[in-house]
Amino acid sequence: MNFSKWFFRILIFGEVILLLAVLWFLYGQRQFDSLFGGNQADSPGESIVERIINQPKHGELVSASNPEYFDLANTKAQIAQTRQTIEPVYQVSKQEIVFSSLGKSDREIELNARVYFPDNIEVAKKLPVVVFASGTTGISDICANSLEQPNLEPTAVNNWGNYQSHMIGYASQGYIMVIPDYEGMRDAEDIHHYMVGELEGRVMLDALKASWEMTSIKPNVDQDMIFMA
Repeated sequence: MNFSKWFFRILIFGEVILLLAVLWFLYGQRQFDSLFGGNQADSPGESIVERIINQPKHGELVSASNPEYFDLANTKAQIAQTRQTIEPVYQVSKQEIVFSSLGKSDREIELNARVYFPDNIEVAKKLPVVVFASGTTGISDICANSLEQPNLEPTAVNNWGNYQSHMIGYASQGYIMVIPDYEGMRDAEDIHHYMVGELEGRVMLDALKASWEMTSIKPNVDQDMIFMA
């Protein structure tokens, strides 16, 4: 038996189940209403985005780090690690944020996320936002997206997750990219509730809401162009 082949088949199957769970949560009416209160029919003129913004319980920006900059050369080197040949349109900035969310049993928690965005964008330009629900390379603290330490050397090969390189690639094309940790990551007292769609959906929505409050990107956020993947 080819162990490696079966291992990757199982891994891919797990990632598909994870994605389906997140999508089920995000688009399941009952679950969405339980998060943001009420029934969508109660406010027919209110958009989903407005409901997220108006929810005071969670999704607040707690802190944001100073930006880390990637010039065009470093941006291009990062894109090369994804085996893509696209040319960067923008150089990229990255910030680490801490945001509030609700964990299991509606317990208040704080989580980390990384936000990548085009640098030196004129204030009037609106950019789409993509919140990326990552797969997993494990459930221990060191597997958190916000702890990934990619090799920035131009000749570096891609690592297991390689999320930063992909996020930089998208940001270089004009997207604001948000990639949050899941509940339990970087918290030795908590566990990562792997493949629990409701909890992972909360994280994505709260990371989105918190990112809108970042002064570095707030003027550029297009609230009519929100994607989750």
